[in-house]
Amino acid sequence: MAFIGELREKWDSGKLPVNNEKVVSFVLACFLKQQRDQHSQYAFEVEKINNIGNSNHSARFSPDVDVWEQVQGCPMSVNAYEVKGYSGDSSNQKSKIYSGIGQALTLLTQPYNHDPVFEHVYLAIPKQSLDRNWATAVLRAISKTPVGCIAIGLEGYETVVEADRNPFYTDNPRQTPEMVTAMVSDPKTVHRPGSGMYKRARQLQDEFNF
Repeated sequence: MAFIGELREKWDSGKLPVNNEKVVSFVLACFLKQQRDQHSQYAFEVEKINNIGNSNHSARFSPDVDVWEQVQGCPMSVNAYEVKGYSGDSSNQKSKIYSGIGQALTLLTQPYNHDPVFEHVYLAIPKQSLDRNWATAVLRAISKTPVGCIAIGLEGYETVVEADRNPFYTDNPRQTPEMVTAMVSDPKTVHRPGSGMYKRARQLQDEFNF
């Protein structure tokens, strides 16, 4: 999967757009896997999980989960990342980030009709967003919630606000493994934790023609 490394090289050299949230989400997953846990797995744009458990019921997420981080362990845990790109326009960027805070807060109670599945939830933004004069107020607002904030740069990420453990999270020993098992059979492979990064890298490779 050399093209994954090629994508990383293009990001490191500033040749990929920071306003493209698919790019930012993919790069975030690369950095997380590199710096946090090589055994973690990632999926993207998770909106619905079908055929969960013996009852074959489904779980819906609204907003969808930009980056689903599956942390291996006993028990397995899952974190969610709401990703916003960088537009360059100050007022628009501020609006996007505040919208992202609201979406991240909503993920704390997701999915519908199930126990909340995410142990931690983060808002992830390009580091350029923190250069604005309103950034301090935004980070202060985030720090008053259970949600964390990650700033993504060219060479890695920085946790600028640490997430609290989701206050709505309940340790359901069956639910998370059943959801992950169902995700493996999802026909949209970008939704599968085991192959999500590979599929997303292929999509970006086609989109940027290299």
